[in-house]
Amino acid sequence: MRISEYGRLFIRPAANITELTMTLARVASLRITETTITFRHSFALADLEAAQPPGTYRLVTEEEEIPGLSFFALRRTVTLLHLPALSTSGTHQVVSVAPKQLAAIVEGDRRGYGEFRP
Repeated sequence: MRISEYGRLFIRPAANITELTMTLARVASLRITETTITFRHSFALADLEAAQPPGTYRLVTEEEEIPGLSFFALRRTVTLLHLPALSTSGTHQVVSVAPKQLAAIVEGDRRGYGEFRP
């Protein structure tokens, strides 16, 4: 099971009822949040050579429930940034962004840095 570049879950057919039950339980314990994030300045990601232009970008976060706790808690499993910005046409790309890297880019943009590379 994984997230596609459009945020949908792909689940292969279950071999038996036990596998189906386990798969459904896994899906039920996932939370996928889609939001947008706006950058006023260009920024660069460690895994990409070119700087990304200012704009509003689609951001998808997948979290899973941490089992075995006496309270409900989630662990972030992946954060995906969709490139290019929503107002831009062209080739669509989805990149995984580490939470610390995203926080550094947001902070750099907030402080008014130009082309910022964490």
